[in-house]
Amino acid sequence: MLTLEGSPAPELVVEDFVDATPPSLASLRGKPVLLFLWAEWCADCRAQAAALAAARKRHSPNGLQLIGLTRYYKDSTDARAHEKARVDSMWKADYKDVGAVPLVFSAASMERYGGSSTPTFVFIDRAGVVRRYTPTRL
Repeated sequence: MLTLEGSPAPELVVEDFVDATPPSLASLRGKPVLLFLWAEWCADCRAQAAALAAARKRHSPNGLQLIGLTRYYKDSTDARAHEKARVDSMWKADYKDVGAVPLVFSAASMERYGGSSTPTFVFIDRAGVVRRYTPTRL
């Protein structure tokens, strides 16, 4: 996935989301974007909450947009409804200092952005180009 660096960021394939419809990456051109690839069961991801909150606080005045990207790990409709509720409640509890962000479910985008390793961070510049891909902690 390091080959993404220097390339246009692939658009997110939104399969589902929590709360409001998330913005497209194209609509965020002109703003820096941080994609946070995570899983609600991932302890290393939760350990990044303070770093994410600090990054958002520091860079929000410069227009930073943060998007949480995850996927469903269950197949049944009932299991997915439970998983979606857990993602929502976990974000509100464990990432409360980060604040509300678009939470996107997309197996296709997780695969495209190399989300087999969580946490993963993808930094996209104002022109929509991936500048850094970091499959580890901040």
